[in-house]
Amino acid sequence: ILSDLGPACTGTIGIAPSANLNPDRTFPSLFEAVHGSAPDIYGKNIANPIATIWAGAMMLDFLGNGDARYQAAHDGI
Repeated sequence: ILSDLGPACTGTIGIAPSANLNPDRTFPSLFEAVHGSAPDIYGKNIANPIATIWAGAMMLDFLGNGDARYQAAHDGI
């Protein structure tokens, strides 16, 4: 619920990443875009991949591989 409410305050959930973290690292963590699959815009060449790129940058940072790569992805946004 919070992952939907927070981005809604910015005006859209279409550009927001989300992470369900397991700080103990005993189970996998999940990184994803908050928005759904948006089948209504399929094939219209108007999709915005920012949320997916940002979620990937968050994953790199969480895994400890993200110093330069995280910063490059984050700065590219």
